[in-house]
Amino acid sequence: MGKKKLYILSFLLFWSVTIIAQNDYSVGQFYDQSLTKERKVLSREPVRGDDVIWEAKIWRMIDFRERFNQFFYYPYEKEGIEDRKNLVYTVWDAILNNEITVFEDDEFKIPIDNELIKKRYTKIDTLWLEIEDDEGTVDYQAVIVPKEFSSENIYQLVLKEVWYLDKEISAVSVQILGIAFVMQDLRADEEGEMELRGSVTLFWVPLMSDNVKNLLANSFVYRDYNLANMPSWEEIFYTRYFNSFIIREDNIYNRYIKDYYEGADALKEAERIESALFHFEIDLWEY
Repeated sequence: MGKKKLYILSFLLFWSVTIIAQNDYSVGQFYDQSLTKERKVLSREPVRGDDVIWEAKIWRMIDFRERFNQFFYYPYEKEGIEDRKNLVYTVWDAILNNEITVFEDDEFKIPIDNELIKKRYTKIDTLWLEIEDDEGTVDYQAVIVPKEFSSENIYQLVLKEVWYLDKEISAVSVQILGIAFVMQDLRADEEGEMELRGSVTLFWVPLMSDNVKNLLANSFVYRDYNLANMPSWEEIFYTRYFNSFIIREDNIYNRYIKDYYEGADALKEAERIESALFHFEIDLWEY
């Protein structure tokens, strides 16, 4: 074989190996997804304090059991499915990796140490095993069983948002300040049956934090059948792609609706607050 042919063959072999190396995507993929998975935080126009002439704080509840909101809950497996995690585990893993800071209160004044959160929501159960030896003597031995954090009993999410009138753009806008997960408190009764004792608000996540914004902007949601263009959690909140109902408006008594109304009356009060927000901007204009 001549030197020229040997050179050409070597070049083609090197070129083929190079192409394969360049296209060495993750197992199970056939194209480079880095462009779709590396996103920047959505840019927003800054709001000047002098331009805000009215504002109201609202608390909402998103129920994951509602059909439209089920993408918040699934997949509930801790390891996720095909790089997809639900919102709870997205935030929880960021806490374990010390990527974000969460708070005890919805005013974001009392930060919680991440190690404390791990201890608070990662419990240890003690099981007693009955052991019988060859002579029939029965003994009991305690076995420590660690119980990992799970999202299975977290069915609700609380939003704290602010509605404000910006005179610069002559429009009412809304900004979500933070979110909090609500866990169902299930405990065994005397007969061993699980019963609902109430609900527990776990912690508050500040959506205005840069670290939280980056986390949500680069965490993706399985919302529909177009896997090539899955939205981020940031886009879900920014576009308000969820169903919710109001549970509180800012008031001098610092009360939730459930504190002064029940049943149908509570529903009517939530609808009244929603209607007032909707018509506030319309009532500003004169024709």
